[in-house]
Amino acid sequence: MFTKKRLLTILFAMIISVGLAAARTAVAAETFYNVDKMGVAIKGYDPVAYFNMSGPTKGKLGFDARYKGANWKFSSAENRDKFLKNPGKYAPLYGGYCAYGVAVGALYDIDPRAWTVHEGQLYLNKSLSVRNLWKKDIPGYIAKANSNWPDLSGDMGMMESQDMMKDDNMMDDQKMMDDQKMMDSTGDMKKSDDMMK
Repeated sequence: MFTKKRLLTILFAMIISVGLAAARTAVAAETFYNVDKMGVAIKGYDPVAYFNMSGPTKGKLGFDARYKGANWKFSSAENRDKFLKNPGKYAPLYGGYCAYGVAVGALYDIDPRAWTVHEGQLYLNKSLSVRNLWKKDIPGYIAKANSNWPDLSGDMGMMESQDMMKDDNMMDDQKMMDDQKMMDSTGDMKKSDDMMK
């Protein structure tokens, strides 16, 4: 039998739950970036360096900026200023999640060393071996990822996505390779000669 005190406690808990869900939705509306526990994007690597330094470069203390709810690190004030003038040019697509993962319908963390700039956009991958899969059909995977991204990013807040990733290892490279073999055998993804270096 429920007492008045018990019913009020249950009602209070329900109100708190609804409030937390609303707060998560507000966070998701601001941004949906792959960030670490400190809210830092790309594991602290400089997004502009992928374009002007030809590769991953760790950001340095004092050169940072906030964009769409994430903290971004830079190797120089010049790179920070370039980013702030045109963040859409430098921020990785798909919220900084593994681009191949988004193409197969899932969110996976990244290795900042596994990157590709294709047609002026930065794409990150979970590992170097996954990047090799990505390079087999970049345009095809981009089309799949573009189709999947609204569903992956639209219904979850950053907190849920961080829980899904579980220490960067939700999906191992072998599973991704198995998915690739399945796609190749079903003809779902066409082969492409458009391979990046």
